[in-house]
Amino acid sequence: IGHHTDADERGPWYPEPNRYRGRRMLLAYRRTETTPGRYLERGLERAGFTIDHHNDVVDWDDVDPETDFAVFVESPHPAIEVRGENPGIPVLFWAHHGDHSTPVHVRLTRRYGAHAVLLAHSWHLAHRFPVPVHRFPFGYPSELLDSSVPWEDRPYDVGFVGAQIRREGGTYARRQQLVAAVEEGLPADRRCVESAVDANRHAEIYANSKTVFNEGGLRHYPITMRVFEAIGSGSLLVTDDIPGTDCLFTPGDHYEILDDAIVAQAERLAADPATGERAAAALEFARGRHDYDHRIDELVAIAESIDTNTMHPVGDDREMSPLAALIDADALVHGVAAFNAPNLADELPWRAVWTDEDRAGGRGPKWFDAVAIGPGFSGDVDTAVRAARRFVYADGDLNAEIVAAAEAAHDEILVDTIGDLIRIDLLAEGYRVFPDGHRLAR
Repeated sequence: IGHHTDADERGPWYPEPNRYRGRRMLLAYRRTETTPGRYLERGLERAGFTIDHHNDVVDWDDVDPETDFAVFVESPHPAIEVRGENPGIPVLFWAHHGDHSTPVHVRLTRRYGAHAVLLAHSWHLAHRFPVPVHRFPFGYPSELLDSSVPWEDRPYDVGFVGAQIRREGGTYARRQQLVAAVEEGLPADRRCVESAVDANRHAEIYANSKTVFNEGGLRHYPITMRVFEAIGSGSLLVTDDIPGTDCLFTPGDHYEILDDAIVAQAERLAADPATGERAAAALEFARGRHDYDHRIDELVAIAESIDTNTMHPVGDDREMSPLAALIDADALVHGVAAFNAPNLADELPWRAVWTDEDRAGGRGPKWFDAVAIGPGFSGDVDTAVRAARRFVYADGDLNAEIVAAAEAAHDEILVDTIGDLIRIDLLAEGYRVFPDGHRLAR
């Protein structure tokens, strides 16, 4: 299906509520304030679907046989667990991070038994997946955003909400430079730049901004939710020249390319009444193509294109040792340093596994996502444990010593014992839900 390509000649349409009443679908994702799955769910509700939501586990043996299709939405880890055998229901997986998460997405495609993958952006990665890929960008959440403030009455020349604006360097170094320039060059009452705000405050900032700038980070140049939130709020989007954006909106007419001289650009745009006219044109276009009601129609079209008799998902029925199976359950883990566990590289083919022979090179603390320590390990436990950033797994008589080393190296850890195995969660920050009683996800 060629949605959101140069060949997409669909005009605007305005979906009716309850148009899919009587239909049933399965929706699997962890409900949090940071996942777009919540907007997709609200769109499905408005469309009239009966929704069976699964927050932790999908057991195919318990799924209603009248289910039309299933959608797994990328959401904070741990990933949804899948049990049993799919009885023939089309399965879609919506992935909304970019290049750095693609290995995780490929693993989840296999875990979920997806017949097709929906990519929110970074469409150049389609060839990495073992099943068909469809373009499925974010939309704008019309139930949250407020476009009612007249553009000329908005107090802020520029608004922005995003992460890591107070740090120095890293993936968001350019964002930090842009924020610093805005805060230095514009009076406080003419700009609003914030981080870590709730959804309502987020919407309030954009509703009162004449322009919203978008910088998605140097890692993968994503078409972020901010693209749609800005336009859906009636602001003019000023964005990096992100690949694929011109398949969604018209450059110049609907958005402007971000200039490094952001203060001068913001002042020029805020002083020009034509900017408000462009913002209004972009909003009107989005109302006919890009809210989540439109996405539901696209979702249904994709699901109905799947013939489960001829389109077979790529599953995963490998034989694994208990240690390998424990690691495999953590889909977030990609790089594993294996100490005295030489078979892990064969057992975990879709991960980067460094064994005793090829781990040389002076790699220091927190170099690997995880460390796995097999039985009979005779090396330096402290050095091995410090090499892990997220998890330590162990199978042997050194478990107590390994836990002590992890406690010494980290302020807080969480230890699970599974028979003779241990799994030590180092509670590293990331796109994840932290266990109850521990720190909150960033």
